Amino acid sequence: MAFLVLSHQHQMNLIRDIINSHQSDGTARLAEFEQLYRSANSLITQQQANHQLNQTLQSISSYSEQAMNLNTYDGHLQNNKNNFQGWLDTLQ
Repeated sequence: MAFLVLSHQHQMNLIRDIINSHQSDGTARLAEFEQLYRSANSLITQQQANHQLNQTLQSISSYSEQAMNLNTYDGHLQNNKNNFQGWLDTLQ
């Protein structure tokens, strides 16, 4: 099985796209949380982020990890809706 390795910028774009979708659509799928988790942790591991970005990536990782243990996401999205714009602003 071959894995596609995404560049730093592609991972940032992917995270932004998924968070933006969660914010605008108010819906999510498990695969999105899994991708957010993988991408955020990959960027944290690469240590290419400044302190504020690193904190945001850790928050996104935690948000994703919590969701991966849920059966439904409506409450989780609602509980985090105030975080989305701040995360998006930091990821710009």
